[in-house]
Amino acid sequence: MKAFKKYFFDTVIPFLIWLGIFIFAFWLEFSGSSHSSKKAANEPICSSQILAEFAQCLASNAHSVDYSKLLDKSTKILVFGEAHAAIAQKQEIIDHMQELANLGFTVLAYESMPSSKQYLITQYKAGTLSREALSEEFRTLWGYNPEPYVMMIDAALEKHMSIVFLDTDYEHIDLKKPNWAELERAANVRREAHWVNLMANICKSDKNARIVALIGNAHVSSIQLQLSQNVIASKSISLDGGEFFYDTLVTEAARQSNLQDKRLMIKTAPALGRNDSKAIVTDSNYHLQVPQSANALIIGKRSKS
Repeated sequence: MKAFKKYFFDTVIPFLIWLGIFIFAFWLEFSGSSHSSKKAANEPICSSQILAEFAQCLASNAHSVDYSKLLDKSTKILVFGEAHAAIAQKQEIIDHMQELANLGFTVLAYESMPSSKQYLITQYKAGTLSREALSEEFRTLWGYNPEPYVMMIDAALEKHMSIVFLDTDYEHIDLKKPNWAELERAANVRREAHWVNLMANICKSDKNARIVALIGNAHVSSIQLQLSQNVIASKSISLDGGEFFYDTLVTEAARQSNLQDKRLMIKTAPALGRNDSKAIVTDSNYHLQVPQSANALIIGKRSKS
């Protein structure tokens, strides 16, 4: 009997205590995830395509940007959509790189450079490639202002994040051919498939990897769909505003509501794009407006308001 009591107090009771702690911890995690999911599901969506209605919804439901509230642990890839010429949109990510790193993001992935040039990052980290030389590679291959892209790389490396170049090598499209538009679409299909394949392989090879991807806004909907088809949880944020941007219902409604100088986030329905002959149809989870500059260059401006 004494032996049984000793066994009971030395083994069974500690086991039951640890079991209780485990069950309680599991309940906390589950209830927190459930609460987060319910909160996300109930988040207001601005879906009207009528400016006055959308502006009213924006004014009522736009909220401050808090990545920690937006992203849960299941989000493996956060896709940012950008206007390539916009500096302020990339500055948004630079300014909040620490916040993203704190949330567990380990990789910064770029549309802007081909994966065949990945060795440039190896050389840059080793100190055998100067910052000026890296900038020149961006300028030659990408064509847009390289400085904000290199600044993003520097900010990510400071947070011990990896840099991954996503794009394919440039395919020359003969614009004199009658089917040039079809050829260009086919090239973009190949490009996007390459990006998704690279990101999917990263996620499969490293269960702890979480990726911040920067691509053009025109690709956001397609990339998020393909990630979903690969069973990779993602969220997307289309960046708007700054000193250069394509006008969307979001940016126009912000001006209509006198919110153009605010940094704000809104969840939207599909099909918010720029209002010109090359309309972009996006399927973003969110739009994040960085403040619109007073003298911004607005492409496809929807109204003079």
